[in-house]
Amino acid sequence: ALPILQMLRLLLLRSLLFAPAGSVHDESCAASGSACHATALPTPLRALVSDADGTLVDTVSLIRYGQFQAAHDYISKNHPELAPPTYDAYKAALDQTVGGTTRETFGRTLQHLYGEKGRDVDLEMLDASLRGVQDRIAPDHVRAFPGLPDLLRALGQSKVSLAVMTSGS
Repeated sequence: ALPILQMLRLLLLRSLLFAPAGSVHDESCAASGSACHATALPTPLRALVSDADGTLVDTVSLIRYGQFQAAHDYISKNHPELAPPTYDAYKAALDQTVGGTTRETFGRTLQHLYGEKGRDVDLEMLDASLRGVQDRIAPDHVRAFPGLPDLLRALGQSKVSLAVMTSGS
């Protein structure tokens, strides 16, 4: 994700913001002798659309710790016969089982930790609890990637609108 920010910063902080439409050429085309068309950029750039998670902000800690905390709370409350996982044990299991939907990941991770007893977990209830857990812990686990404040400042100074889209809810 950081290379994307660096690319955006270069785009915004160099003169491309104010390049006349059609003035940006692909130098590799000229060097190869191929027929090339100029790349037209809006003059000036008026808007930028970006994802948030993993692009503007680092949410890996939120995802990992949120899933751990939700599983820990669920096991403690609903399965007293099982010892709640430690963060290190959960993280190690998660590293081996991540993929697919959150519910599928919870299922594989808990089976990895508890064997057959992990199948007795109500994955729908566990998954439903995750958003509340993540909302509660987000301030401690979401960090802007380096360079983001400079990028946002440059966008604002250049009067470029920023839209943030996400597939999350």
